[in-house]
Amino acid sequence: MFDPNDWENYEAEDLERIDALDRDLIPIFKQWYEEYYWEEHKSVENAIEKFQDYFFGIYDNTEAFAQEIVDEQVDRSIPAIFLDYFDYKAYARDLFLDSFTDMELPDGRIAVFSYR
Repeated sequence: MFDPNDWENYEAEDLERIDALDRDLIPIFKQWYEEYYWEEHKSVENAIEKFQDYFFGIYDNTEAFAQEIVDEQVDRSIPAIFLDYFDYKAYARDLFLDSFTDMELPDGRIAVFSYR
């Protein structure tokens, strides 16, 4: 069984799967697995697949994530001046009510995950 508190005693195959992740993502995967995932699921392979499916990225805060979503989705025919009036804080609050969750990282930034 995969025990997130004892990384040294995993099967070699599981460690290879974890090591296959991008090096920068391994600490985030471990934190996510320990905090959110391991009680429900015991398979490392399944955990890595879910992590890759759910992980959206690392952001300074929820508002920065909301701004990126708007920037990607806004129709470029709308004058940029209107975006000055967009309430990113309110939009971030709505996004994180039922579509996304965040996990605080040791450096103060957040990792964002979707609810799928």
